[in-house]
Amino acid sequence: MNHIRKLLNILVILIFLSACNENDSVRSIEVYTGDVEKVNNSFQIKGYYIDVLLELEYNGNVNASSVGISEHGHCWSLDSLPEVVDNCTRLGSLAVQDTFYSSLEGIEEGKTYFSRAYVITDNTIYYGNTVTFTSDVDDVVTDPEPDPEPEPDPEPVSFWDEMKSFPGSVSNSYAGFVLSNYLYVGFSSMQDDDQNLRFWKINVDNNRWEQIDEFEGDPVTNAVSVTLNNRAYLIGGSYLYNSSRASDQFYVYNPDDDDWDELDDFKGKARANAMGLAYQNKIYYGLGENRSDIYEYDLENEKWSEVKTDLPHDLRKRENAIAFSANNNIYIGFGQSGDYKNDLWRYNTDSDTWTQMATFPGNGRIVSCLFNIGSTAYFVGGDNGSGIAENWKYIVKEDRWQKLDDNFEYLDEIAFGMALNGKGYALLSSGQAFWQFTPPTD
Repeated sequence: MNHIRKLLNILVILIFLSACNENDSVRSIEVYTGDVEKVNNSFQIKGYYIDVLLELEYNGNVNASSVGISEHGHCWSLDSLPEVVDNCTRLGSLAVQDTFYSSLEGIEEGKTYFSRAYVITDNTIYYGNTVTFTSDVDDVVTDPEPDPEPEPDPEPVSFWDEMKSFPGSVSNSYAGFVLSNYLYVGFSSMQDDDQNLRFWKINVDNNRWEQIDEFEGDPVTNAVSVTLNNRAYLIGGSYLYNSSRASDQFYVYNPDDDDWDELDDFKGKARANAMGLAYQNKIYYGLGENRSDIYEYDLENEKWSEVKTDLPHDLRKRENAIAFSANNNIYIGFGQSGDYKNDLWRYNTDSDTWTQMATFPGNGRIVSCLFNIGSTAYFVGGDNGSGIAENWKYIVKEDRWQKLDDNFEYLDEIAFGMALNGKGYALLSSGQAFWQFTPPTD
């Protein structure tokens, strides 16, 4: 039909030209508006045009050509004769005759609209026929709210600040304790007796190390240290040059006179890789290599005695376990017994009952250092055949574990740590660097 219409138009023009003078020309532009269709939840309308310039040459031949369009599109409105000053698409120029489409926007539900195609050439607007359509409620689909941009993953943060380097020897085995506002560190050599026996203290307020009186017992590694009533107690360990031979020595350090005193030796079997802590004016010490018992030392009576308790089977012969007290209970777990462990047990000394707590979500390990701060315990670093670069916290009251996104680059090199005044302090095995840990505030 379109082609027939075009031929009829050209025929009319030819008849008209026959009455014209030679070298005259005439132009014919016909614009047509197509039907409105709903496509992909929007209203789409078609348009096309016929643009012919006819020239009559001196010899009587007729040449037809198309002249470029500078702008084209569709206009629409609620008025019966929409114009380009109303809603309008602008699809740009056209060099040849073509069919074009527009998507109509801003259509309101339940209203009748009028639309027509247009082209512009030589600053003249040519409109096509007008079509009408009514939008039903179901036809109008508002654009859904775009999905919010995903929040970028927060950058890992470091909770660590470097302090003055430890002046003792580099080691992967330390012993230490907290007294008043000082941290004490020693047993820092595995190659030299004299270096091993040296102890140092640091005031974290002025960040200054001082050497204290040398330890007066045998040089050892992996000794257990606890603090009670402003005194520090060192128990056991493995002899420096014979790690298979465990010590049962027991010493106390008094900061008032900067002196070590030997106490009666531990009364149980000497053991390597034991655990220990101070709780309710007593010292608890036990487990370790091939040992499944726990002893307590009564400060008032100056006496060791075995704790008569039904130790959970899973805790027996546990080496390098961690131990801490919180909420009137003792907590023991992790370490190694054949394989590496990730369990945690709570012991109530009054009722002599053991309760297994929420299992640690990570892999079993020997924990490098434990910061017991308030009602939260921070388990930092570790080893299960290789260094572990992780920082976890255990919220005691909720029996809940949470992994900290900590980008401290030396997490897998931490060898030893203690807590003081709400912060943690750690030494590295790779050097003498000493770092302060500030817990997150959430």
